[in-house]
Amino acid sequence: MKPIKTIAALEEIYGEANPRSLTKVFTQMTPLYREWIEACRFVVISTVGPEGTDGSPRCDDGSVVTIADAKTMLMPD
Repeated sequence: MKPIKTIAALEEIYGEANPRSLTKVFTQMTPLYREWIEACRFVVISTVGPEGTDGSPRCDDGSVVTIADAKTMLMPD
């Protein structure tokens, strides 16, 4: 498998990105995102580093995440 190292190489395979897909990123939680996150009973915290990826699952009978504000989520350790 040949690695894709540039945007141009990626666009050769998939074409240009739909402009709507590039503007769907929010800098804070919307009310709908907040509702969805608060209802989640299972989440996975993932990190990526030089050694690869690592995922740490969290779950509970109720909401796993507590929303502190529009940019902060609190989770148990």
